[in-house]
Amino acid sequence: MERQISCIVILLLLFFAIYYYGYWVAISVASEKTSRVMEVLITSTKPQNIIVGQSLAMGLLGVMQLTLVILTGLVTNKIAYPEGGATVMGQTISFSSFSPFSILMLVVYFVLGYGLYAMMDAVAGASVSRSEDVNSALMPISLIAVISFYVSYMASVIPGGGRITAIASIVPFTAPFAMPGRMIAMEVPLWEIGLSLVLLIVTIVFFVKISVRFYSSAVLHYGKRLKLTELAKMSKNK
Repeated sequence: MERQISCIVILLLLFFAIYYYGYWVAISVASEKTSRVMEVLITSTKPQNIIVGQSLAMGLLGVMQLTLVILTGLVTNKIAYPEGGATVMGQTISFSSFSPFSILMLVVYFVLGYGLYAMMDAVAGASVSRSEDVNSALMPISLIAVISFYVSYMASVIPGGGRITAIASIVPFTAPFAMPGRMIAMEVPLWEIGLSLVLLIVTIVFFVKISVRFYSSAVLHYGKRLKLTELAKMSKNK
């Protein structure tokens, strides 16, 4: 039970970190369009450099802050509870299963999960002309993220794992949330970790290519919010 609580804490941390930093990528893109700064940037570099640069900058900030939060939590827990750990609903949060490898994988999955969702968020930000419309543009992506979170949560509370847990740890949209916590809660075969990472990276590469095409088509569009079908049509004609 203690490991399950730790798993849920990690799941919550990753979900909010990935969602929060991806959201700010969309806000950044929309704000630059609103202020017409984007028109200046486009004359200086290619659209793909802008979307990748914005995503990398926010991702680097996320990695630094996430690493700081994890290290601070571990040190504070050790100082405040030298013979135990903090409790949630009467259950102790166990950090005994944390290893350098699991912490490294936590950061890796954050980076990959952020990369996947940030690319989609950037396109959503480019599809609107006003910052006020970002939330509505992000609704489909938010829905995917929330569903992935709840699937990962349900998988994390299954005692001893199970088929749902294994599937959630491998599917690219849920893997960034499910796999790190699962690695802390139990021993995960290396081949499953490798398969999960390969599928996630392949999916990211696919979405990067699609997102760059959509972003290049939508970044200088002003007017009503573009739908996915309209973005696809514009990218084909470009």
